[in-house]
Amino acid sequence: MNIDFYLVDDDYLTFLRRFDSRVSANHGVGQRPFVAVLASGLGKDFLIPLTHYVKKRNLGVLPLRLIGTANPEKLGTLLVNNMIPFRSDIATQLNINAVTDPKYQILLRKQWKILRDAEFQQRVEKEVKKAYCFQTNPKNVTNPFHVIFNDFVLLEKAVSTYIKPKKQ
Repeated sequence: MNIDFYLVDDDYLTFLRRFDSRVSANHGVGQRPFVAVLASGLGKDFLIPLTHYVKKRNLGVLPLRLIGTANPEKLGTLLVNNMIPFRSDIATQLNINAVTDPKYQILLRKQWKILRDAEFQQRVEKEVKKAYCFQTNPKNVTNPFHVIFNDFVLLEKAVSTYIKPKKQ
């Protein structure tokens, strides 16, 4: 499993939202970027959105929360149900040292420490597989939780047709 932070191209996210409105969007100008964690599951690579910690997300075992050991700090949430297919040309690896906001850089470093933990990585891998199998199983279409998942199969098909716009 390869865990790392990535910044995802706006064009790619906009393209995917044409197929599934649940795909997360980048924030506006001047706000923090969409940060995702690359996770391999079932022989496929996915970007999992990383967002702020929200206590009242009622999604069963999803999302995965990043909680630090000190106090314990609530450092963020991985939205496994909103993962999207990864392509190397649509995302840029985030260099934490290049982040200019010192508080955000500290937060990213704390999140990074949790994400690099082998036990946490196994948990992410397990949840990626579980989410993918749940969402792609036709028997689960009537399950009320099914509507909170991106349509992984549809997005995987869409990605194969995506053409990255040329920079001018």
